[in-house]
Amino acid sequence: MAIRNRISAFIYRIVLLGFALATLALLFLDEEKNGNYFESFLYFDTEITFFSAVIVLAELIANGIGLAKGARGLAPGVYSPLSLAATAYEAADLLAYPIACLFVGNDYFAEGRVPPILFAHLLLPILFIADWALFGEKGTVKWRYGLYWLLYPLFFFAFSLVRFGISNSATITCPLFDATEFTAKASLPGWFSGNGGWNGVIASSFSMLGLFAAVSYGLLFLNNLLAGKYFMKKSPVQ
Repeated sequence: MAIRNRISAFIYRIVLLGFALATLALLFLDEEKNGNYFESFLYFDTEITFFSAVIVLAELIANGIGLAKGARGLAPGVYSPLSLAATAYEAADLLAYPIACLFVGNDYFAEGRVPPILFAHLLLPILFIADWALFGEKGTVKWRYGLYWLLYPLFFFAFSLVRFGISNSATITCPLFDATEFTAKASLPGWFSGNGGWNGVIASSFSMLGLFAAVSYGLLFLNNLLAGKYFMKKSPVQ
């Protein structure tokens, strides 16, 4: 189930791409305060925003070519598992960010970073989910892809810990992976600060992975549901 209007999809995705590029700019400028805005690419929100922007740009190009040739009907997308993966990451980030703030005791708009947080963790995810709901092709992605999508969060976790361990950086790319966050200011007392804060790292990281899995498979279920795969088909009249 999708709106089969290429012009509407084209206009919406121009707006969506504009939001994605604005979000990237805000994230880069925010990191520039620390002396090197290219370090922003080491952070999860920047990486998934860049990935989402590339997906939307590819969809716009494909749709623009089709419109130029007079094509009608459902707006074309890129390879369905990739476009739905971007939606899953954006949806997971929408839910994961406030939970991560709760784990480490940060305010939602930490350190007055209202514009980048508002765009990266609220507006862009909502707009991306709406794009999938309105114009995305449904029912074409297999269940196994939900497992593949979890490889990126796992890689990001491993990369962050390794980089933090071998570099001279004073900060880690995600507060949930920093044991000192759970010994210094965690809002969850007791067990989370045990073992030098590593109890909190393990618990919060597995919680985030579980959230990503739930969002991924929930999205796959909705993707099939909206395609009508779970409705009983009436048998032909004898």
